[in-house]
Amino acid sequence: MTASDMRDQILQVASELIRRNGPAGATARTICKIIGVTAPTLYHYYSDMETLREEVVNRAFEKILEVSNAGWASGHGVDGLKRSWDAFLAFANDEPAMFSILANRTMNGPMPKIAIESLAKFEDTLSGPEFAGRLTQPSKTAAHILWSAAQGAGVLLLAKQSGLALSADIGDDIFNTVMSSLMPATPQAP
Repeated sequence: MTASDMRDQILQVASELIRRNGPAGATARTICKIIGVTAPTLYHYYSDMETLREEVVNRAFEKILEVSNAGWASGHGVDGLKRSWDAFLAFANDEPAMFSILANRTMNGPMPKIAIESLAKFEDTLSGPEFAGRLTQPSKTAAHILWSAAQGAGVLLLAKQSGLALSADIGDDIFNTVMSSLMPATPQAP
């Protein structure tokens, strides 16, 4: 097995353990047992478990950024924002353990690079010509409000998986409410 293959196998096993059991479920002992290697082998590829967990989260979120960026590319203005919003909430819904790690890191710092990139994309979009003169807030403030609302909507989806009764359209409802306050003449997203 090549070094690259071993690194990928460790990452894949850690990813699956985190998905099933949360971050605490991805222990060095469990990963080594599943793969059939010793701890020194694991630590040869990943200096510590935090580095490995960070890599797992970054890989998962890179996938959502790809989907989100495709949303940005296929739509402009409000449509692009909505497509990116939907992709982000799909990630929160489909990958609750990964989203939980990302949300915790975002709240407790330092903010993950990938979260910083997504916020910058919101800032760039809302400072673009489609929004010039149409926002009730400065574009950067509007981007922070919308991005924060997306984080909150993702956390609500986590709570929904724990039994909180929410509208099936809660993500759309939050998006439409925030956008209508930022752009009073915003058409409702479908």
